[in-house]
Amino acid sequence: MGLSWMSCSSITMSRSPRIGGVSELCSMRAPGFAWALYKSEIETEEPGIKKKQFVQGMSRSDFVHQFGRAFLEPGYFARTLSFMANLVPNIGPLKRLPYKPLPKDVQQIYFHAYHNACAQYLRKVSFVSQDKIMLPNLILDTGPPSKAGVYEPADNAYAELLDLHAKDHFAHMPKALADDMLNHFSDRNAALAFEKNQTERGKITAEMDELLRAVAASRSMPAQNVHARDGEQHDLAELTLAAGREG
Repeated sequence: MGLSWMSCSSITMSRSPRIGGVSELCSMRAPGFAWALYKSEIETEEPGIKKKQFVQGMSRSDFVHQFGRAFLEPGYFARTLSFMANLVPNIGPLKRLPYKPLPKDVQQIYFHAYHNACAQYLRKVSFVSQDKIMLPNLILDTGPPSKAGVYEPADNAYAELLDLHAKDHFAHMPKALADDMLNHFSDRNAALAFEKNQTERGKITAEMDELLRAVAASRSMPAQNVHARDGEQHDLAELTLAAGREG
């Protein structure tokens, strides 16, 4: 889903644990993986560099202090299984598989995608100072424009956001978001293609019906206000004419 009309709280309300988990993995594990897999390339780029200069570890307590505990932690079963696996001798058929570097062609694909993403980001940021930023409504996982019935997580995100705003009867839903919701759920069969639970389908359908009524009511209000204002101006004109005749 695009982000131009979504508040940060709407995005991160139910996603922060997953984002935090990825942040923990990247900040605490990735440099060590890179050193183990690409040590020779790193030393070629930075002659004389040492491991401790490249791999700047962050303890778990430091990570929690800086970023908080917004990540999912493994349960007791996973921890116990991991502990038992570490007791298995690292020999013979039980020898753990080493990390393998990516093939050269895959590395090039990765770096091309990385540089392309950076270039797009810088281009978008440059529009901020001009107040011209427009973020397309894309499925961020796969890249193409959002379309109902194509990508299950995107449809689930729409349903969750719909349910979130339904709690206060869409009183605070921005117009742009309401329009996008109506567009996404215009084909309800497609929008609910991945939802097999009949109770949940009924709930989403009821919430969409309520949104349609709320949007229709909000769009009729300006017309009513115009008619009321015209009536007030007519009454004022009549009073002014009457006062003039009396004078």
